[in-house]
Amino acid sequence: RRVCCERPTPTADYQPSFHSPWLAASGSWEGELWCATKFLNDINIRLSASVVKITDHHHREIAIQFSDITDIKEQERQLLERATRDPLTSLPNRNLFLDRLENAVSLSERGGQSFALLFIDLDYFKSVNDRLGHKYGDQLLIEVAARLNQCLRRSDTVARVGGDEFTAVVTNTINCTHIEIITKKINAAIAKPFDLDGKKVCITCSIGISRYPDDAQDIEYLLHTADLAMYHAKQKGRNTSSFFLPEMDGDTTDEAGKEVGS
Repeated sequence: RRVCCERPTPTADYQPSFHSPWLAASGSWEGELWCATKFLNDINIRLSASVVKITDHHHREIAIQFSDITDIKEQERQLLERATRDPLTSLPNRNLFLDRLENAVSLSERGGQSFALLFIDLDYFKSVNDRLGHKYGDQLLIEVAARLNQCLRRSDTVARVGGDEFTAVVTNTINCTHIEIITKKINAAIAKPFDLDGKKVCITCSIGISRYPDDAQDIEYLLHTADLAMYHAKQKGRNTSSFFLPEMDGDTTDEAGKEVGS
């Protein structure tokens, strides 16, 4: 039987109990533990214990085997990081974003609380990238990611889903005014000049807003409506946000809006 114990504090002198009901019932115990060395370094250990002889009701002979699996756990962590995180900004990638979005939908259905999906597209990022090069373009994306994180709560999710495209799942949204306060904060944060190794760069962003369940009842349509709203924000002149409206869906000017450029 596999048991994962709680992580002890760095100074805790942890001793696994060999009087556990699992050991008494099955005669064996196996688990993964976090322990602190005398240098206060955390290590991961796989430990197994088996009863080899019972001398009386109060005494047992137990064989213990353990191995250091710290490197294995670190490899697992790195694999998970690559699978769920954007390598440039360390933000959640599209896969993790969709997982968080599904969780938000499930929580909304159970608790009756609404949330907002924001599509955030940087304005004129391509021209900055072409003029200064990919090195500065990448640095700009890293700085943008940091500012977006500062604008939102820890309970919200900010993700990078494309080259200069970001999304945010904003939970427990009270009303449109509450959402608008957040988007104005984002617009103001991104509009502040960026200092990239002494080079001053100014950009803005366009934000599309779709609300669940008011604007969409499934994830696919929620993504679609947020995307439409974002292009509508670009049509309005960029550096602003736009809530999804039903008339945007099927609007013949939508394709023209996408031709406006980034």
